[in-house]
Amino acid sequence: MTIVFFTHYSNLHGANKSLIELVLGLKEHGIRAVIFCPFDGPLIPELKTKNIEYQIFPFLNSTSNIKAANHFKSLQKLLINLILLPKLYLTVRKFKPKIIYTNSSCLNIGLALAKLMRIPHFWHIREFGKLDYDLVPDFGNCFFNFCLNQSDQVIAISDCIKQHVLSKVKAKLAVIWNGVFSDNSIELFKENRKARMESQDVFTFCILSQISKNKFQEEALRAIAILKSKKIASRLIIVGNLENHYGEYLQSLAVQLRIQDSVDFFGFVHDPYQVLFNADALITCSRYEAMGRVSAEAMASGIPVVGFNSYGTSELVKDHFNGLLYTGNEVDLAKKMIQIIEDRELYFKLATQAAETANENFTREIYSQKIFNLISDSVR
Repeated sequence: MTIVFFTHYSNLHGANKSLIELVLGLKEHGIRAVIFCPFDGPLIPELKTKNIEYQIFPFLNSTSNIKAANHFKSLQKLLINLILLPKLYLTVRKFKPKIIYTNSSCLNIGLALAKLMRIPHFWHIREFGKLDYDLVPDFGNCFFNFCLNQSDQVIAISDCIKQHVLSKVKAKLAVIWNGVFSDNSIELFKENRKARMESQDVFTFCILSQISKNKFQEEALRAIAILKSKKIASRLIIVGNLENHYGEYLQSLAVQLRIQDSVDFFGFVHDPYQVLFNADALITCSRYEAMGRVSAEAMASGIPVVGFNSYGTSELVKDHFNGLLYTGNEVDLAKKMIQIIEDRELYFKLATQAAETANENFTREIYSQKIFNLISDSVR
């Protein structure tokens, strides 16, 4: 069986990483996948490395930045996609797909194509839109909900996405957490965590995410400054592309707070595990995580998460079970960081439970099996 997937961008952020894990998992079930993306980018070499088929086709997305949204631009994009649709139909038809699968809420051309081809359409919703990326649907939420309801299957990556984005969806709806690693990696993760726990290095926190005000990395810097003022040895690794205004601000803030000797800015890292294997805990300060892929990756690595108590983070992280949750600001975050440093018994308990949570919920095999079951039901 062949499934054609559509993604609205060509970078290697969470949605596309999760798509790759899904495609690799479905391959074990005999599913052939072809990924359509709108332009070249970092995603393409990764698809080549994984031997995943792909096509570049210049369709346009169906969302706009909230500050630039207007109906004229939305209408322009819609008309361009409609003009492209016949050619896209001829291109996709060659693969004889049984399902069209859209990997993001930011794209609706997959739905139009599925209707034209008279085959099922799956829609995987991975983001809030306005809350996390300042994006709004072209032609508004009513039209977006109408499109969702034309799908044969809608998949949410978390309960909070189901509640806050898909509350008006009447189509078949399932909640499935992302898979972030393979069963084959579990023993390797155990060995790395054992070695890290036995080391006597300075306690290292890391924060891995898009460098953006919406991710609140500033809060982690200010928390590290509080720890330093209390003479508590710690280190912070910040991972993400720093080539923007907020990235420059974070680097200058570290100097201003006099913590540059305690903070390492790594820039973008292709493999998050090369950082997580060298850290003791993950910090996530974002208020609006749809699921928190990096939280799942941290748990898979066997390290606990210190996260802000809201939305997807609190869905994955259970306070004092597999991580710690905070509310408020950097003062509250610093208290949790101090607790996890000074209470080694608590730390080992959280780390152990974090790994068990990941093994039970976030493997590629569990993720792809659940979606394969939905696919099987749809094509019977």
